[in-house]
Amino acid sequence: MNRAKELLEKAIELGSGNAAYRLGWMYERGFLSEQPDYVKALEYYEKAASLNNADGYCRMALYLANGYSGVKDADKSRECYEKAAELDSCFALVELAFLYENGDGVEKNYEKAFELISRAAGQGYPYAMFRSGLYMEKGVLGEAKPEEAFAWYTKAAEADDNDAIFALGRCYKEGIGTAEDWDKALEWFGKGAEKEESRCLTELGLAYENGNGVEENPQKAVEYMMKAAEQDYGYAQFKMGDYYFFGCGPCLEDNKTAVEWYEKAAANEIPMAMLRMGEYYLYDYDSLNESEKAFAYFKKAAEYEWYSEGLGICYEMGIGVEDNETEAFKYYTLAADNGNTMSMYRTGLCYYNGVGVKQNYAEAYRWFTDAAGNGNIAATYYLGKMMMYGEGCT
Repeated sequence: MNRAKELLEKAIELGSGNAAYRLGWMYERGFLSEQPDYVKALEYYEKAASLNNADGYCRMALYLANGYSGVKDADKSRECYEKAAELDSCFALVELAFLYENGDGVEKNYEKAFELISRAAGQGYPYAMFRSGLYMEKGVLGEAKPEEAFAWYTKAAEADDNDAIFALGRCYKEGIGTAEDWDKALEWFGKGAEKEESRCLTELGLAYENGNGVEENPQKAVEYMMKAAEQDYGYAQFKMGDYYFFGCGPCLEDNKTAVEWYEKAAANEIPMAMLRMGEYYLYDYDSLNESEKAFAYFKKAAEYEWYSEGLGICYEMGIGVEDNETEAFKYYTLAADNGNTMSMYRTGLCYYNGVGVKQNYAEAYRWFTDAAGNGNIAATYYLGKMMMYGEGCT
């Protein structure tokens, strides 16, 4: 390593920006000291940039954006990316595009972002080709163009981009820009799984769980899902929680293990796991008598606009929070509007009894009808009762 350093230093004296970049990289990786030396690394990246090296500009930009060496300067970081982009660095073009997408230090401008991405995609940069597909699929600049998205995803996937491999599998699975084809979807998910791509592992797990394109196989479902969950992929962690909570294949019902997975998923901002944890405490499945813990989980899920009847119950009954019938009604209706059957029933109850809202039998009848149509037995009882007495109906 010391000899390599000597040779690189000589190359720098001869004006090699690439040598300066390489030496910075060696300091960053800890090849020249017991641990990484980010200050020294930045020093050489700055030297590389002064010699008009695109990679040097890019590493400088990353360091200044994130403060790796103790120095943080967003404006200078952007300037470095702009310099690298002038040198046709695909990485810099994409990073600049992110700044315009998010409005970081510049005015948000999707047209400018797409222009930069297109330049990189035109040079065959796989991730930029994937991003071009994403713009086409989502219709970021206007009308969605699924066929063009599919074409870009195909190019990027064939260039071995992980995001594109997953996206192409998803296109075949959902029929986006192409005919729905489970065989091809699983083929691409399989390619991603070979590279330990967590989303692709999860999709294979779901396919075996539900028998989509393959014979149903709970053992394989758990096997693939576990691999993704162990990579700290939130949705897979949520599914592992469900596998243990409800029992699936080799996962026997085990609330303790289920809760451990739900907690990991909740930490990874999966609102479904937050709802599961809230329900676990609210309905006291393990007789812990800790129902007050439910509120925080339901409230956090609500921040992501995920609702169940739980938050309404907490407000109505004063569980973990001061009772508030108006807030209870608000969250019942939000959950009911999102299709939660129990919340349809409880919204009906609010109208029937005048809880958090003025009593209105007609509205109660409507909500009980919706809940009963989704199999809620209590709502079915209330429909019978209301029909018997002509409450809100003939």
